[in-house]
Amino acid sequence: MQEVAELLHTAQEHLDMSPHSKMKESSTWILAVNRAARLVGAGRVTTCKDGMDLTSMATTLEFATLLRDNHKVPGVEDVATTFRLRGVRLDNILKNTFQRQFTTLVRENLSKKYQPPRGSN
Repeated sequence: MQEVAELLHTAQEHLDMSPHSKMKESSTWILAVNRAARLVGAGRVTTCKDGMDLTSMATTLEFATLLRDNHKVPGVEDVATTFRLRGVRLDNILKNTFQRQFTTLVRENLSKKYQPPRGSN
């Protein structure tokens, strides 16, 4: 329970950041809340406004984090990038838009952990 308390404290600190701080720096709270929810066996849903690209970025990052935490796989960002480039999401995008690239994300507005891989948008 100590870890859950620390994670929730971290999330609260990031949520209490000045409204003038950049959004890029405040995405850590999402990872902390994801981990706390898993530790207590809570249910949750990851989605975004259109349910497309940002949801894929969050989900692949979470899966990479789970591999690190549960199976000691190093390199969370490298694993997430591999999921994003080789996973099923780009295949679905191709079928729906006839383009093999993430289309709804503006790289400059996102935290580095949530940015699509270079060359994929």
